[in-house]
Formats: sequence, structure tokens, C-alpha cells
Amino acid sequence: MGKIERYDVNEEWAHSGIIKVGDFCYLGYCVGNIGGTIEEQINGALHILL
Repeated sequence: MGKIERYDVNEEWAHSGIIKVGDFCYLGYCVGNIGGTIEEQINGALHILL
């Protein structure tokens, strides 16, 4: 297993929206580009990792 990185962290809720482990990203939810195509929503959610 690789290094665990957390993004979109909300300390009050004890929540991470995105967790990256090695080459894998786990999304808790997708709120980027609401109303867009699935591709636009995925790109919006992953944009924080770039």
C-alpha cells in the first residue's frame, strides 16, 4: 500500500471527500460541475488532485 493522502478535509465532520492511496483515488461524493456531463463532474471532482 502507498502513502495515504486526504483532500477536501472537513475537520468538523471528520470527513475527507477524496482519499488517494498509491495509484487509486476514492471519492466520497462528487460535487464538481453540478449539472454537467459525467465527464465534467469527474474532472471537477478530481481537479483538486492536480
